[in-house]
Amino acid sequence: MNITIIAILFSLLLSPVLYGQNGEMKLVQTADQNVYKLYFSSDLASDIKVSVRDQSKKTVFTRKIKDKKGFILPIDFSNFETGSYSVELFSPLFVLHDTITYQSAKDRFINNFEWEVVEGKNKVIVTALKPLSEEVTVLIKDNNNNEIDKQQIPGNRFGVRVFNFDGINSDIIYVSFYYKGEVVISREFPIR
Repeated sequence: MNITIIAILFSLLLSPVLYGQNGEMKLVQTADQNVYKLYFSSDLASDIKVSVRDQSKKTVFTRKIKDKKGFILPIDFSNFETGSYSVELFSPLFVLHDTITYQSAKDRFINNFEWEVVEGKNKVIVTALKPLSEEVTVLIKDNNNNEIDKQQIPGNRFGVRVFNFDGINSDIIYVSFYYKGEVVISREFPIR
């Protein structure tokens, strides 16, 4: 076989690698707001490394995937803080990246409420801006740490709640919200 034909065949074999090799990735948030799915497809199978870095460039997640042309990888952010994250995909022939802004469940919960103190009427009005997925426990105590009120409210029924403190012998009340077993909001209100 002639050397020119070998060179042509060799270049045809390498041309997809040298000229046409590319890949695509897409990040999609799932119904569980803590989980994103990374969709990846490529022209050729190769070993892939996926990394997630936080705002300070610290790697918080890494996964290696062997010899794939495509895959779907769920990435759970539930243990991460609220912030911007860079998702990077490395192959031997290209690098892909995307950025997402993630808000933790606790921050989503806190930002879901508006608070209003009605001075002179001893009321606190709390409004949920959208339904929650789970039950909320509201615990209210006076300045002597005595329990004044405790309510367990289904998350999808929270809506607007008015907490009335007429007849309470206290200058300050403490309102704590428990969600998924932990205190996520605790506020102090002067009521006199």
